[in-house]
Amino acid sequence: MKYLAPSLIPFISGALLVLSIMFFSSSILKLKTDLFLNDWKKSGAEPDLRALDTAIAYSLESREWFPVNDGFLNENIGKAYQWKTYNQNFDSDNQEIISARQKALTAYRSQTQLTPLWPMSWINLASIKIELKEFDDEFYSVYFKAKKMTEQIPSLQYRTTLLGIRSWHGIDNTTRNIVLADIIKMGSIGFNESAKLRKHLQKNNLLLVSCTYAKAKKTRTYGLCK
Repeated sequence: MKYLAPSLIPFISGALLVLSIMFFSSSILKLKTDLFLNDWKKSGAEPDLRALDTAIAYSLESREWFPVNDGFLNENIGKAYQWKTYNQNFDSDNQEIISARQKALTAYRSQTQLTPLWPMSWINLASIKIELKEFDDEFYSVYFKAKKMTEQIPSLQYRTTLLGIRSWHGIDNTTRNIVLADIIKMGSIGFNESAKLRKHLQKNNLLLVSCTYAKAKKTRTYGLCK
């Protein structure tokens, strides 16, 4: 049986200690970022600028400390930058807003490469493509991948339906028909789903066209089409 040379033990111990410190530091910073993101999600209010910059700094430091590139740390970076564009119009020509969205796009692209089997990776990337109004080949590829990966997950199916609603004015007619079918499918599940969808459809001026489609298909939509 071979044993490690005694002279190697201090080096190995030192390396393990360094790795432990890096993992610990990264996890603390990630926790701090999560606290900001969860608080903003619950309140549904635009973050304070100082808190926003702090969250972005924490998310970037968390990735720097982690020994390897990690998909979920990239997701936090993307979310933090995306919050910087909260309530901003998709047509905004503010360079700071555009830059924040581009940085979120880069982070989400990295996430899809690192966690390709995680459905939210593709939902995240599709969402920022919509905010950048980039309805290119990449968008369609990402959108349909998100749809396919969420077919058996009702809560995420709702998220992909919202993606379709938000992207309506930039997508082609074939995809619009698919989005309408998704809307009616979600609306036919029950009153809660219909009520939630109705608000988004009204906000995006899609309630009339959705209900016309539902009527043509003779589909029950509960409270969606009152």
